[in-house]
Amino acid sequence: FFTKTDAIVVPMSEAAVARLPTELKPLDRALDGLITTAVAIGDFKGEEHTTFTLLSNGKIPAARILLVGIGKPKDRTLLEWQHVIGIAARMLQAARVTRWALVLPREIRRAFRPELLGQMTAKGAFVATYHFTQYKSDLNAAFLQPEAIVVGPLTAGERRRFESGVREGSVVGQAMNWMRDFGNMPSSDATPTFLADQASALAKTDKRFKLKVIDRPEMEKLGMGALLGVARGAATPPKCIVLEWRGDPKQPKEWRALVGKAITFDSGGISIKPGDKMDEMKFDMSGGAAVLGGMKAIAGLGLKLN
Repeated sequence: FFTKTDAIVVPMSEAAVARLPTELKPLDRALDGLITTAVAIGDFKGEEHTTFTLLSNGKIPAARILLVGIGKPKDRTLLEWQHVIGIAARMLQAARVTRWALVLPREIRRAFRPELLGQMTAKGAFVATYHFTQYKSDLNAAFLQPEAIVVGPLTAGERRRFESGVREGSVVGQAMNWMRDFGNMPSSDATPTFLADQASALAKTDKRFKLKVIDRPEMEKLGMGALLGVARGAATPPKCIVLEWRGDPKQPKEWRALVGKAITFDSGGISIKPGDKMDEMKFDMSGGAAVLGGMKAIAGLGLKLN
């Protein structure tokens, strides 16, 4: 509570609001009862995804205390924890806060292993603070990413496991944001050639990758008529990207396959598509982008599989 950060995030369940946990009483005392006062007058009830911001007025190093509701025990899942972190991260990003502390409630520490909490905390922070800025010449300071998140209370062993999870969650979160950029780009830029180039750049990052890009002549030999038929309406040539990750050379015949549709603009039935949704047709390649993001995460984690 007394670490020098710009804000403290305090996730609280409805039960914690009804009876303030012992671990939060030192913070409440340091704030001269601000938390219990907010609860007593009904400003914060701990309901899922609700928030309330308190100002410390110099009573502790952090200027803001952000209360985030985590609801009832039935709401307690790892995905919900990711959402809770995301809510906090977005609010603090809007306030241009880049260094904050996170209180891990005892009920959350008991419900989930530290490494899983670390994964979802990192992923939640990365994914929630994502903004597509590729075409912006003057980046808004509100888009600043978190620089440091101080987490506790944890034992030394729990902290090691939590930090291990953070490393994994960061890899996955960054891979997700990487592929989200592809979906947000206009189809005039995110062409099949662009996606093939991105796959090529990814393949060069690790020798366990093997890339094959099938072009139009080979597609014709293979009889890939459906794909060629769609591509006939485009000015840019089609590509079929086959990216392999050979992470388990001891099992060369055991493979898992991810298949993603990467049509960079869905022009099918264009005469009957409503005009106000036409811009969303660029998202038809999101399946293919997700596969590339998945492969980036697999490489980042060094998974032992093919």
